[in-house]
Amino acid sequence: MGRYTVLLVGAQESEAQADDLFHMGFEPLVRTSIEDAVKALRRERFAAVLLDRRHASLDPVELVLNVRDLDASVPVVVTDVSAQADETRRVLRDLPGTHVVESSPRHGRLRGVLDELVRVPEGPDASAL
Repeated sequence: MGRYTVLLVGAQESEAQADDLFHMGFEPLVRTSIEDAVKALRRERFAAVLLDRRHASLDPVELVLNVRDLDASVPVVVTDVSAQADETRRVLRDLPGTHVVESSPRHGRLRGVLDELVRVPEGPDASAL
């Protein structure tokens, strides 16, 4: 069975998060800017979009709105927004199909959210974390 592709939006340091996603049973595709993420979304269908705020200086609301314009059915998960203003957190939580997780891909909370959003393929890598 194939893996579901997750678009990981962050900085080049997102390699560790990409590895974590791979071991969770996903095929990660890393993009470092909203512009590059939008280009990827126009070319390929993703199971989810993940914005890791620890390594990204990107506006999470802008990313979500761009994803919604291209494909309203793709869930967006924004992690580590603890440093974000309360207003930004509220806006993100009110956007349809957007999930705010205050953890990194290494934590079980993110795994649980992704498992709920998409069906993870069975296999040895899927249970690694």
